[in-house]
Amino acid sequence: MTLSNPSSPLTSRTQHTALRHDRPVAIITGASAGIGAATAIELARMGYDLVLVARRRDRLAEVAARASDAAKRLVRTEILTMDVAEVGASAAILDAAERAFGRFDVVYANAGYGMERSVHATTSDELRAMFETNFFASAELCSDAA
Repeated sequence: MTLSNPSSPLTSRTQHTALRHDRPVAIITGASAGIGAATAIELARMGYDLVLVARRRDRLAEVAARASDAAKRLVRTEILTMDVAEVGASAAILDAAERAFGRFDVVYANAGYGMERSVHATTSDELRAMFETNFFASAELCSDAA
């Protein structure tokens, strides 16, 4: 895990733009781009507060701002900068949601990546790392959240 606040056990920043506690809460991994970012923005528009998780803090901040605009500034976001495949990431994500919002209602385990080359040109270590992120991290998060 990459910590943005070394004194905190979690990598987080909360953006409070409204004090409503009745909104549903969604955790989204892989939230910094693509489908994850689009999902975050749409869920904010639908009335969800968000826990946004990815490795790139700058992109997460952009998504949080876009989600806030989509929700007319009523969304609260918790930004977690981490690699979901790291040991302890699942617990840290769920902990952050509980601490920021008191609960979570939706887990969207979207983190993942692909290789732009054939399997023959990919090492076993690269494939294992991809499966750690694309499958095992998602399975662990969903299992821990259940």
